[in-house]
Amino acid sequence: MNLGEFHTLLKDSLKRGDALDTVIPKYVSMAVSFIERNYSFKYMEQLMLLQMVEGDRVVELSRYYKKVEFVRFAPYQTVADYTYLYPTEANQIFRPSTGTPAELYLLGTNKLIFNPIPDGAYSGEVMMLAYTDWPTADDSKHYLLDMAVDYFSDRLR
Repeated sequence: MNLGEFHTLLKDSLKRGDALDTVIPKYVSMAVSFIERNYSFKYMEQLMLLQMVEGDRVVELSRYYKKVEFVRFAPYQTVADYTYLYPTEANQIFRPSTGTPAELYLLGTNKLIFNPIPDGAYSGEVMMLAYTDWPTADDSKHYLLDMAVDYFSDRLR
């Protein structure tokens, strides 16, 4: 099912004609946000590549995360010997030292701060649960539009 079909299904179920056409997409988006805040699904897993440059301790991710599973780095252009970083507290990240990143602090909803400040270039990966950028186009597809109906239909009877 695509997003337009889902909006039409809701519209027909509510039996209000065109009166709710402008609010249905907003409420659907709000419902998805509620579902993702309260449940974690496999489709939310994201593996992102990171490139760390010397002296750059803050990385802003392109997605908002719900949970970071792990962050790991290796010296630039190597694929072996990953070093997994450990979470730390905010008061520990402001030590002005440089070296191989060993700790990280999750700042806000999409930033990672590394400790110590990187002394060179590193490539890495972050595995996280990320929130959906909910689509707006009627022909858009999403995992929840196809699979959530199975989960919720038994509970609505």
